[in-house]
Amino acid sequence: MWLTLLVAVALGYYIYQVEKRVRSIEETRGPGYSHWFSVNAFDAVLKHKKFGELTGIKGASEGKEYTDWSKTDQDRWHKKFAEKIVDKSRVTINYLQSENTYFVRTYKSNPSVVQRDSNTNLLYSAIVVGDEDGFKDHIEFLIYERLIKNDEGKYGWVLTPCLQYRDDHIHDINKSHTFTILCNFPLFRNDLSDEEIKKLGFEIDRQGGDDIYEDSFGEKHSMRTIIEFKKNGVEIRYVY
Repeated sequence: MWLTLLVAVALGYYIYQVEKRVRSIEETRGPGYSHWFSVNAFDAVLKHKKFGELTGIKGASEGKEYTDWSKTDQDRWHKKFAEKIVDKSRVTINYLQSENTYFVRTYKSNPSVVQRDSNTNLLYSAIVVGDEDGFKDHIEFLIYERLIKNDEGKYGWVLTPCLQYRDDHIHDINKSHTFTILCNFPLFRNDLSDEEIKKLGFEIDRQGGDDIYEDSFGEKHSMRTIIEFKKNGVEIRYVY
């Protein structure tokens, strides 16, 4: 009898611990599904109204495209700015749903870990142009994850890339601060059609998927599908 009772207590405790662990795992899971994507704000940075002033590139100040810049401007760009700005304005983001966490990096930086713990989560920030210490004029690239209400009154997660300009008036935020939201891209929404996304102002470019290639072993594979969503100088790219 006592042996039966002890077995029942031990089994009950084991089941309790398993259920507790399962609940804990479920509570820490994030929304949606695990995936990775990249965010490229390079064009938005080049078209920022302060870019030409901060870099001394006259063609940019005049609103010209790179191909219309003078040779002096192009040489200045490649010598002093291109490598840093290209790297800092293109960000790769891995979302791990089981851990409710983002892993964020650029080509030259080590991954940073961002735990989702708020309705507004800052995933990335970097000064891409200007004073890297942040005390004088500079442009900063930021990427947020936010929970917002849409036009239908429903809440949903979006990715919000932004550009922020600050000058040396650090004690007067009204003078020093210009904050530009580049877009609000819907996250975890595989149910949205291309037409619905286009209504949000995004251009869509799809490549691959249907093409077939044969590898060195004679096995056939379909090309990866690349989907790019573009708006206001930002490109958000998914590869499947």
